[in-house]
Amino acid sequence: MLYTLSLLFCLFIAIWYDILNQSRYKNTWYYILLLWFIAISALQFQVGTDLPNYMKEYKQFDVYNFDFFDLFEGGEDRRQPGWILLMYVCRFFTGDFVLFKTIQAVFLNVAVFSFFKKETKSIFLCIFLYALISYLVLNFNLLRQSFALGFALYSYSYLKDKQIAKYLLCVFAAFMFHNSAFLILLAILFNFVKYKKTTLWLTLCIAIIFIYFIYTVDITMLFLDFFKSESVDSNISSIGLGYMQSEDLGIREEFAIFSLRRLCILIVLIYVLFKTKNMPLIYMGGAYLAINILTGIFPIIWRFRIYFDISYMVILATFIKEFEMPRLKSCSKYMSVLFICVILYFFLRDYLTPYAGSSMRYIDQYYPYHSIFDPVVEYERQNYFQL
Repeated sequence: MLYTLSLLFCLFIAIWYDILNQSRYKNTWYYILLLWFIAISALQFQVGTDLPNYMKEYKQFDVYNFDFFDLFEGGEDRRQPGWILLMYVCRFFTGDFVLFKTIQAVFLNVAVFSFFKKETKSIFLCIFLYALISYLVLNFNLLRQSFALGFALYSYSYLKDKQIAKYLLCVFAAFMFHNSAFLILLAILFNFVKYKKTTLWLTLCIAIIFIYFIYTVDITMLFLDFFKSESVDSNISSIGLGYMQSEDLGIREEFAIFSLRRLCILIVLIYVLFKTKNMPLIYMGGAYLAINILTGIFPIIWRFRIYFDISYMVILATFIKEFEMPRLKSCSKYMSVLFICVILYFFLRDYLTPYAGSSMRYIDQYYPYHSIFDPVVEYERQNYFQL
């Protein structure tokens, strides 16, 4: 009920301010939603599939025998230095995980909301999309990557303002929390792309080469060779090979490059490209689409997509807000609501469809929600997701 009411309220606010163009108390509701998102995240109790493990790791952290060189060893779980240092500082003051979780919730959600406020006028549409698409997984599962994402969002804004030193500092900070943050470096390449005919033709050629590559290359052997290469860090190699052998997240022999959802993403990108001519943003969206396609082959790759999700939400909000047909301009607001309904269908279907041979659904990783004021352990959830 908490998630449903929150999502419905975000939808109402998005329509009220971004579709109907109301303005009264707009700034106030921005901060109210930010505080609400932080509170739900910070006050959780064992929500999600990763959080119970992080809570256990925090409780068992040996703060009294901690050594500086422990930052670079990573322990059995191969943690990055930034994560270990933050855990040490929080654990030094209190054994209660709520302090650590509050810092994570504030840092992530302030970064996301600030990015939306700086990069788009359709702030509340973006907040609604964030609540629908990424809020649960970032706040209740991917805690280490959520820190990396927060720094990534600040780095994108610094790069746009030509503050290269601050951009590189944020990239470094992101890498201190998760080694997947090297993908943020793509943004500096995208930043030099300008809207002109040669760029459009180059983009088309890159897309054709990518599709040809997917169809012709033995993906399994490619990943095996990569992870077994001596140039790849041993930790990354062992993680990658482990995922390749996973039944749920391993490489699939059969896949479709363009499903209905991916075709919709492509249409959105093309429309916003010619509408805004913002090539760096569209290239971020293109990376989002490319990783979506690769996820169909090697599902665990979806974790790399989080660095492009938020940028794609800006693109999608622009499409919802500005799409219009010459003969149906008077119906543009109804078209916006229709697009929102289509988006809701895709993602609610993902959340509510039971896993094969089970009554458990994707949403059951996060439902029911329990807070520190109602500390109930959901053993059925833990047993099914093997926590």
